[in-house]
Amino acid sequence: MLSRLFYTANSVFLAALCLLSSSCMHKTLINDKVFERTGSFYIVEKNSSNILRAFQGTFFWNDCDEYYEMGLSNFFGKREVYLKVSHENALLRTADGFYLQSLDVDSLVSQFLGYKIPMNSLRLWLKGSFAYNDFPEKLLTDKFNKPSSFMFSEWEVNLSSYDIFGPRKIILQKTQENSSITIKLIVKN
Repeated sequence: MLSRLFYTANSVFLAALCLLSSSCMHKTLINDKVFERTGSFYIVEKNSSNILRAFQGTFFWNDCDEYYEMGLSNFFGKREVYLKVSHENALLRTADGFYLQSLDVDSLVSQFLGYKIPMNSLRLWLKGSFAYNDFPEKLLTDKFNKPSSFMFSEWEVNLSSYDIFGPRKIILQKTQENSSITIKLIVKN
């Protein structure tokens, strides 16, 4: 009798624990104030004859109402670049202690990489949407009416493999006279 009571109490405790943990998990999934993505990134810069620079590793993206942040790490787990963008400014920090700060994130990234990446637009593309003032050209949608490809500010953008939070594969390509840049984000979570 005592063992049956103990077994029942354990079962109730485990069921309550499962419900509690799943309800907490559900709250973080539906909390629209925090948006998180992690995965792999690839950046390849080419000229007409060969590859100039190539980077790959893992990324994280955390997005809150007040700010968003992105980190790029090499495959050994060492953080190489950290970017934090708020309404007031943008800050970029590298692993060797190099800091850049600007009021405009696109200018900051351009100063660091040598070319602009539309970071504030990328913030929304990760969610499968656009800003009210973004006017993509040549917009195509998939069978679920989600954006699949478009042109924006000289970048050809492809979004695919959607889950409930947004695209799991984001590819940006920019081709100029004798060079091209390809950026791929492959979302794991």
